Amino acid sequence: MSSSSRNRPHNWDMRAEEIRALSESMNDSGAKAIMRRIAADYDRLAERAQLDAADSASNRPGIDSPQQGRELSGTMVALEQVNLWLHTALENMVHGLTMFDKHQRLILCNDRYREIYGHTPDRIKPGMTLRSIIKSRKPEETNAHIENRIRTILSSESSHAETKLPDGRIIAMDFRAMPDGGWVGIHQDITERKHAEEYQKLLISELDHRVKNILARVAMVAKYTSVSSRTIDGFMRALDSRIQSMADAHTLLSQRRWRGVDIADLASRQLAPYATKTNTVIDGPHIILSPAATQALAMVLHELATNAVKHGSLSTPRGKVSVTWDRRVGEDGVARVAIAWRESGGPPVAGPGHSGYGTNLIRNLIPHELGGTTDLVFASEGICCEIEILLK
Repeated sequence: MSSSSRNRPHNWDMRAEEIRALSESMNDSGAKAIMRRIAADYDRLAERAQLDAADSASNRPGIDSPQQGRELSGTMVALEQVNLWLHTALENMVHGLTMFDKHQRLILCNDRYREIYGHTPDRIKPGMTLRSIIKSRKPEETNAHIENRIRTILSSESSHAETKLPDGRIIAMDFRAMPDGGWVGIHQDITERKHAEEYQKLLISELDHRVKNILARVAMVAKYTSVSSRTIDGFMRALDSRIQSMADAHTLLSQRRWRGVDIADLASRQLAPYATKTNTVIDGPHIILSPAATQALAMVLHELATNAVKHGSLSTPRGKVSVTWDRRVGEDGVARVAIAWRESGGPPVAGPGHSGYGTNLIRNLIPHELGGTTDLVFASEGICCEIEILLK
């Protein structure tokens, strides 16, 4: 091996302690172990290379021997292999990486970092200062703000910051100080995670709102059911039936991710405990009700069905109930669904002596909660209830 080859300076990518600092900034345990192994190999080989270089500089006897030349050559090949491993590890990281020295000059960055911030290799190069890199991306950034950021990074072993790019992406930056006064930075695009967190907050808020509404409604149902019940057993049966009706509507909404329920499905579900092949007719076009309309109409249909089973057409073998609906557009241009509940074939109907909880709910719930209308008629041939609900 020639003297010039033995004495040429080595262009190392990092020192071992820098690689260790980099490994500590990684969250992935596998990647951290690989970087630690590279640091250990780098330590061992760099020490051997330094000894060989010292021997070469002092011109000690035997440095030009074939054995010494082979050992030095092997050391150089091994170091190049370690550097190759390191380069491969950095370029295959899913996060962006930067490393700065104590003078805030860039030592290295990987391709993912350039991709995140939209930099090209000719714009971001080793030796550039942090100030110039930030200015190239955000010309409006003040020097004072940049210096404050550097002080924050160096004031603790690790720090975290987030920034929003002009295109709306959100980048998380985790910094770890190195022993020589520089630092390592890990840059991660967390836009999707932030959106998922916001969506989760929205879902939790919506769930909280729905649970409160359900609890309030259950409390109301329990209160008025107790008033209209003569015995504890009667109260328990009526309350259980009403809560089951609410649960059925909730199940339909959950199955459709709270995007609404088809009227046919809702009517079929509410009449299912009492329906046979001959005593019910359910017919109308495909119309989706909102969650609020679904829950309100379910309660009304349940009260109508319960009354029909106790006193109306479903209390006799020949009685029938028909539930039909159609879409209408009023003079105001607003679409509505008109729903008709009609009973026939049952015993003669007499008007109620007093309006109990069920009757009041049928008449008032739709107008109160949905702004619609309800017309309940106790006709002698059977109860008729016509409902109009605004379609939103």
